[in-house]
Amino acid sequence: VTPPPTVTPPPTTEVLSDEVAARFLMQSTFGPTDESVDELTSLGYEKWLDSQFSKTGGTLLAYVNDAADNSTNDARNAHLQGAWWRASVTNPDQLRQRVAFALSQIFVASTEGSGLTDERWRGLANYYDLLAKNAFGNFRTLLEDVTLNPIMGRYLSMHRNRKPNPAKFIHPDENYAREVMQLFTIGLVMLNQDGSQQLDAQGKPIPTYTQQDIEGLAHVFTGWTDAGANAAGSFNPGRNLFEPMEAWAPQHDTQAKTIVTGVAIPSGLTAEQELKIALDTLFNHPNVGPFIGKQLIQRLTSSNPSKEYVSRISAVFNNNGSGVRGDLKAVVRAILLDAEARGNTPKKLKEPAIRQAGLWRAFNARSTSGNFHYQSAGTDFGQGALNSNTVFNFYRPDYKHSGKFANSNMESPEFQITNESQMTTLSNRFLTHIKQTNTDPNKPVMNLSKAWSMATNSQQMVNYLDLMLTANALPDTAKNIIREHIDALPSATDADKTERVIDAIYLIMSQAEQAAQ
Repeated sequence: VTPPPTVTPPPTTEVLSDEVAARFLMQSTFGPTDESVDELTSLGYEKWLDSQFSKTGGTLLAYVNDAADNSTNDARNAHLQGAWWRASVTNPDQLRQRVAFALSQIFVASTEGSGLTDERWRGLANYYDLLAKNAFGNFRTLLEDVTLNPIMGRYLSMHRNRKPNPAKFIHPDENYAREVMQLFTIGLVMLNQDGSQQLDAQGKPIPTYTQQDIEGLAHVFTGWTDAGANAAGSFNPGRNLFEPMEAWAPQHDTQAKTIVTGVAIPSGLTAEQELKIALDTLFNHPNVGPFIGKQLIQRLTSSNPSKEYVSRISAVFNNNGSGVRGDLKAVVRAILLDAEARGNTPKKLKEPAIRQAGLWRAFNARSTSGNFHYQSAGTDFGQGALNSNTVFNFYRPDYKHSGKFANSNMESPEFQITNESQMTTLSNRFLTHIKQTNTDPNKPVMNLSKAWSMATNSQQMVNYLDLMLTANALPDTAKNIIREHIDALPSATDADKTERVIDAIYLIMSQAEQAAQ
């Protein structure tokens, strides 16, 4: 058993400044608010985390149902996207939602997937809620819940995967067997605890699995279909996108199999028994800690964590200090409190969806109806909830942007969807949302009252906006230029003050420092 790591988190008795609190909230939530900054400075890191671990909030499925007409079954992508924005911006369980978003980019299921038709919007909402439910649970439970989810079953074609029948040219589908290893658990090559690759005698990376391992696992994953199969006495019992898939024994291959790491599965076992062996084998593979741990670090705190940082998080995954493997609550806590995460230098590019959610959160945006209609994010800036073009997410965790990043062998995942066109569109959308009024009951309107009260004092207003939108990252030069612009605007009327606030927010949202976390 790997001993628990030695990690020195920031002192729990430390008095947090507003700036330090805002920086932490940009990593652990979808962005700071006045209330969350006050709460964190009052509680401190540890107590705030404990509070967040126990919080729950509205589900995407409930929000989709709020927005869609159940009587006509009209749920569609607009409702799914709106539900995600609503949860990400307004839910009190912010840490859970932020981790769920990270998990949704590892365990990808998408609106763009083949096989996801009809009621996929509610099914995908339910799938995301499953990730949120497991965000602070055990990785082994999460892995099984994802595997048996009927949306994932359809997305990666484990659903109704049939046992071999050579006479009819039927062979088990290998899709989920491949991706559950490549993307969800162990990756392509053997890793050290610090995430570095293990090399053979010729200096080449050592593969984690073979084609034969894929085939063996594909045979394990035969015989699963929608819940209700046994009651219906059929491998095709009817559509059920909400309950875990069920084994249908006549279509499960009971022959002996060999899977990754040479684990032999004897003949004659049930689908449930084989599934347990397979998932236990993957869960206990030494790669899972560094492979999953590093990706969670990248999504929360740093695109390029040091080997030492990855090693510390891998150790927590292996043993939470009480002999438990796969404790995601312990992993998330360790990621956020690690000394490397708590530094004040930029660690990553903010994802565009997080920048937009942060803008809305900073100014308590709400709509008259409670809905958050903004479904074009995927088109606008390459990232919308649950709509990745492929199972490989919007961008790869090992992507290296050309130039200094690639030359320095530094990973920059979010830059894969960042270009001049996207940045221009994103900036335009920010301005649209800042200026949004109550003309549409389903579109969120930002509450600018606090900034508006400072409109005639440019220094006070810019300092406040700098805190909420960048955690005081703007250099004095930029702040002075923004102030000069604001001071040149009229301030006599209420409309003048509103224009000052809009310009100040927009100019700060357009700064490079706002895009960096």
